[in-house]
Amino acid sequence: MRDKDGIGAALRMAELTRHLKARGETLLGRLDQLLVTHGLSHQLQWSVTLPGAEGRARIDGAMAALRNRPPQRIGTSVVVRTLDGLSGEESLRGERRPSGLPSSDLVAFQSEDGSRLTARPSGTEPKIKFYLELVGQAKDEAAVATTRAGLDAECRKLKAALLEELKLA
Repeated sequence: MRDKDGIGAALRMAELTRHLKARGETLLGRLDQLLVTHGLSHQLQWSVTLPGAEGRARIDGAMAALRNRPPQRIGTSVVVRTLDGLSGEESLRGERRPSGLPSSDLVAFQSEDGSRLTARPSGTEPKIKFYLELVGQAKDEAAVATTRAGLDAECRKLKAALLEELKLA
């Protein structure tokens, strides 16, 4: 039976919350423990709408720029994997090979620390979409919020720099 409304997941979450409460813990506290153990990721998604023929040309230009001059870093981490959905190729530490993915107008970059940047034009609207994910590590539970805020600030800084570089700001 399909659980379309998430009732089963909600039940499991309630059970976990009850279990943690019996141990004197909270759900958010347990989440912070997991983030300290496994690291945090912070995502930022945005799009730039550019209508008309001039907008289409600017979107195409931004995609060409990312293909011809791919970022060397995402934040402070070196880019080690590049995927070009149109050519069907990926490059891992400089070694090119077929990606095996269906053709799609997108470019994606992954850095050594696991951070990622993906860009693609919308198929139905005059816009280009960006997806940025940064990763970080909190030294303890008390540092989770500060680490998350730092990742958010870095995402916003990288967004502004990328839009300026691509002349989309």
